[in-house]
Amino acid sequence: MKNIFIITIIMLLFSFSLNAQETKTLRILSWENFFHPEVISSFETKHNVRIEIIPYYSELMRDTLFKNDVSKNIDVILSTQSGIVDYINNGFLLPIEFNDLDNYKYIDTSFTSNRIVRAHSVAISYGVLGIAYRKDKVISPPNNWSEFINPDPYLKGKVDLIADPDDAIDIFLMGAGNDLRFYNIEELFHAAQLLHYFKDFVNEFGYNTEFENDPLMTGEVWLAPVYGFQFNEMIKKNKNLGFIYPKNTKIWRDNVAINSDSRNKQIALKFLNHLMNPKNSALNFKHNLYKPLNNEAFKYIPDDLKSNQYIYPDSNNLKLITDEIEDRYIRNKKHYFYYRISGLNGERNEITD
Repeated sequence: MKNIFIITIIMLLFSFSLNAQETKTLRILSWENFFHPEVISSFETKHNVRIEIIPYYSELMRDTLFKNDVSKNIDVILSTQSGIVDYINNGFLLPIEFNDLDNYKYIDTSFTSNRIVRAHSVAISYGVLGIAYRKDKVISPPNNWSEFINPDPYLKGKVDLIADPDDAIDIFLMGAGNDLRFYNIEELFHAAQLLHYFKDFVNEFGYNTEFENDPLMTGEVWLAPVYGFQFNEMIKKNKNLGFIYPKNTKIWRDNVAINSDSRNKQIALKFLNHLMNPKNSALNFKHNLYKPLNNEAFKYIPDDLKSNQYIYPDSNNLKLITDEIEDRYIRNKKHYFYYRISGLNGERNEITD
């Protein structure tokens, strides 16, 4: 009897050791604080997986982290669609087996027309770009991007532009009446010229947030492009701020994809499916305020969030524009123009250099 007891203990210890060895680590390159903690923990428990988030704070930082992942440890990449296009062009993403994604049926795919992007990634959320301004300083705020890029002289040195090549140049493309899906190199060059002429109005290329020392919050800057979800936090702390969604404006999309060098491709695919679960999509929205591209998720979103026009604008009153340019030459030139004009450090396709 004693021997049986000892054998049983040994077998249990061996079993625990096996389970510990079988626990895999899924590494996700993601915007900081994107996922609701419960979305992460529930997946870890269900699949006996440890999730490690590798955070980034800018697209350039994301590309640099990916480039320096010499051990090929990154499994899942969360990126804006413009970044996804570059990763696909360089062969870094795995085509997705959609038959294994039973939650994919809930995803609204209408905001992505690029078939190659749709074959390699899933767009799970988006945000809408608007114009924030100081109500106590700006006499007549712009109602559209054309007015934004043609400001009154008193605004010299009082405008911020987003420190992102795509967002910054896209504002001037839209302001000149171009379609972000179809512009050519001549239209891009014209937009870059407009940005160059605009530089006298620019206080800095940066990001405005709810932090009290940011230029819009202090009044150092009077006008800036800001995403609606971010303005929702800013207005809570400063009632001198106003906000406008131009009728024609761009959205960014958050896409998830699998690294073609991932050692955990099957578990990575399960994680993508997990994110598309409507309840998990709703949890992420309540956490990060990025509107989900998940039609079923809205059943689980509180009414106070759905009625908030900053983070949940009525898309019936807006023409939401997506950036769908695939031409690598144009995309490289876009970033080249931006960094040359802004004077910031950076370059196109950091991941390939």
